[in-house]
Amino acid sequence: MKPVRSAGLAAGKQDPAAEKKVGEANMISQKITNNRRDGLGDIIPHIVQTACAYKSVITFEVNEKKVNAKSIMGVMALASQEDPQLKVCADGEDEEEAVKAIAGLLA
Repeated sequence: MKPVRSAGLAAGKQDPAAEKKVGEANMISQKITNNRRDGLGDIIPHIVQTACAYKSVITFEVNEKKVNAKSIMGVMALASQEDPQLKVCADGEDEEEAVKAIAGLLA
């Protein structure tokens, strides 16, 4: 089952559906708008720990910068970005569950 909507970030908005990129049939991604006033800093360990629980390759994209969601340093660098637009991407056997779980953490 493809993730359609999760709660998004606190007081955030989210695209109506996860999208598959042309030419990347096995990858799913979901755009999220970050409206958290306190940023992502307090949940970084939870994001990384959750990402590590999945076999899929999970990345975040902000301002054309792509980071590995399983890397605490990468996610910390992402948290320093001021753009509220965030895309979570997953590619692998449990990609749908991974995107859903990560998006749920950001709710």
